Amino acid sequence: MHFLRNINWRLILPIAAVILFTVSCAAVAQVTQTAPAGAAGTTPTTTQTQPAPAAGAPKPPARQTGYVDTPDSVKKLVQDSQAATKKYADGGMGVHFSENMTLSFKNMTLLSEADGDLMPGKVKFSGELRLPRELVPCGCPNPLLYDAVVTDGMFYLKPHGGHWKSHSVEDISNLDDNVEKMDFLQFVTTWKNLGIETQNGNRVYHVRLDFDAKAVYGKLEQHLKANADKATRDGMDKLKTSVLEDDIWIGADNLLIYQETSHIRNDDLYISGDDMYMFWNWGEKVNITAPM
Repeated sequence: MHFLRNINWRLILPIAAVILFTVSCAAVAQVTQTAPAGAAGTTPTTTQTQPAPAAGAPKPPARQTGYVDTPDSVKKLVQDSQAATKKYADGGMGVHFSENMTLSFKNMTLLSEADGDLMPGKVKFSGELRLPRELVPCGCPNPLLYDAVVTDGMFYLKPHGGHWKSHSVEDISNLDDNVEKMDFLQFVTTWKNLGIETQNGNRVYHVRLDFDAKAVYGKLEQHLKANADKATRDGMDKLKTSVLEDDIWIGADNLLIYQETSHIRNDDLYISGDDMYMFWNWGEKVNITAPM
């Protein structure tokens, strides 16, 4: 459950749109995140450094030392981190991100990487998507290299060597607008503070959250649009037996999120995966405009 929804959580997993675009070989896709996607297993690593927030960014809160491994304290840490990121969103500032996703189902594995910039209501990124051979439609490239932009309610996608195509985010989302108001923290069943670690020179709290999947997907079902197809509704129902977990690395000195890895496992559907996001250059000036 990506906690950067202060910047617009519906855009934090735009890679889903690229996946469905490729499978259907058409530029109609799902941009909205409906669950943490990721495999239970080894978390990918990165050598990228994470500098301090950009000049002109909001002043970080006073150094926090009082967070301990109790449910109330961990919940306060996560909520304080949300408040810290919200200051950047309210100021219209952005952050650079990279994504690394692995999703396995039965004997097939999907791999995705992306790199780009995120700001309130807007995102631009470039990526690479590798599909299992069994899922590659005739005539579609594999791996797919692409550029994508989401801005002003529109989703733009251009495979390398191809042309930009556009679609309304509203038209390609199966979820209604009210899903934006959901507070996923209400579905947390376990709050763990695994202590302070050092990540690329930053002191960070390592937090782990477990979610009640039945409650998460049950609530999301209520936000499905009336025209959502049967396959979407059936899939949402089957995902209620999943195991959902989040690992979050929060700056001990500024409470900003530097990494979040979401895990999913569903033994009934033979699905497992993880979706890792890295964040740096908080407060950078980002210019995101429609490409066409």
